[in-house]
Amino acid sequence: MSLLRNITSNIYEVRYINSNINNSFNNNIDQTIRNKISTSGSDTSYRSRCRWIGLYVF
Repeated sequence: MSLLRNITSNIYEVRYINSNINNSFNNNIDQTIRNKISTSGSDTSYRSRCRWIGLYVF
């Protein structure tokens, strides 16, 4: 039973770390887009696409 608990806690840790990586990745892209693109339309569409990619990474 303790082995099962260890496995599940490890899975949760990996998920948590991975979601942090995704968030920082998306934030970096957001910043890059803000710096390079002035039009708001393409800005939002590109950011939403990156969020979807982040959801499918794990």
